Amino acid sequence: MEAWQKFGSFISRNMIVIVPLCLVAGIFFPAFFQRFAPYVSPMFAVITFQGSLSNDFGNLKRTFSHPLPMILAILISQLLMPVLGWAMGHLFFTDTDLICGIVLEYTVPIAVTSTMWVSLYEGNMSLTLGTLLISTCMAPFTIPATLQLLMGATVEVDAAGMILDMLFMIAIPALLGTALNDRTKGRAKQQISPVLAPLARILTILVITTNSTSLSTFIFNLTPELAGVLVLIGFLASSGYVWGFLAARLMHLKRADAVGMTFLCAMKNISAGAIIAQEYFPAITLFPVMTGTLFNQFFAALFGKLFGRTFRSMQAEEARQALVEKRAQDS
Repeated sequence: MEAWQKFGSFISRNMIVIVPLCLVAGIFFPAFFQRFAPYVSPMFAVITFQGSLSNDFGNLKRTFSHPLPMILAILISQLLMPVLGWAMGHLFFTDTDLICGIVLEYTVPIAVTSTMWVSLYEGNMSLTLGTLLISTCMAPFTIPATLQLLMGATVEVDAAGMILDMLFMIAIPALLGTALNDRTKGRAKQQISPVLAPLARILTILVITTNSTSLSTFIFNLTPELAGVLVLIGFLASSGYVWGFLAARLMHLKRADAVGMTFLCAMKNISAGAIIAQEYFPAITLFPVMTGTLFNQFFAALFGKLFGRTFRSMQAEEARQALVEKRAQDS
C-alpha cells in the first residue's frame, strides 16, 4: 500500500512533465488510445469522487459565513474569463466553432487539481474546497447557459444532454464524495482517499491522453489560425492568475485567502471541457479546449513561484501583526 501511495504522489509531483508527455502520446498514437474513449466519462466520475473526499459540508458553512472571496472567485472564473475569451475570440478569429471552443475552455468548472496547488502554498483550503464544490455543482447549468448566452444561434447546444452528462460526471460524484466524508467525520479523507488517489492520478493520465488523440489531425496540419489559438489560450490561461491575485490584493485578503483566490480564478477542469467538446461540438472545437492542458499545470507552477515571494512577505507581516496584538493584549 505504501508503494501504491508513493506512486500516486510521484505522479502528482511530476504533472508538469507528465501532462506534455500525455499530449505527445495521444497525438502520435491516436489509434491506440482511442480505445479508451468509451470509458472517459466514468473515469472522470471516479476522479471527481476521489477529489471530493477531502471536502465536507462544514467547508460550505465556513465559506458561506464569509462569502465575498468565494463569490468573486466564481465571478472571475465563470463570468469574466468566458466573456474575455468570447471577446478576444471574436477579435482575432472568424470560425464560430473555434470561438465556441475558446468560450467552453473558460466556462468549465474550477479544476480539482487547484486544491493541490493551494495546499502546496498553504492557502485557505476551506475557501478552496467550498468554492470548488459550488463551481462543480453549478456546472451542469452554467455551461449550457453561458454557451447559449454568448454564442447564441451560432452553435447548437444540447442543453438537456449536457446537463445530464455533467450531473453524472461531476455534480453527483462530487456530492457523493463530500457526503461520504461528512458522514464518516473525515475518515473517508484519511482512509479511502489515499487509497483511491493513485488510481485517480492514473485515470487522469488516461483521460488527458485519450482526449488529446483528437488533437492529432490538427497538430499535424497546424495552420496560422490554430497557432494563433495556441497563443491566445496561453495568454488567457496566464491572465487568470493575475486577475485572482489582483482581486485578492484589492480586497486586502489575508495570505491564505489570496493563495486560494490566485489558483481558483485560473485553473480549469479541462478534461470535463474536452469530454463536452467531443460529445456535442464539431471536432475543431476540441482544439482550443485541449490546448489548455499545455498551460494549466505549467502556469500553476510558474505563477506560484512568481507570487511566492509576495505570499511569504504577507505571511511575515501577518505574523508580525499577530505578535503586536498579542503583546497589546498581554499588557
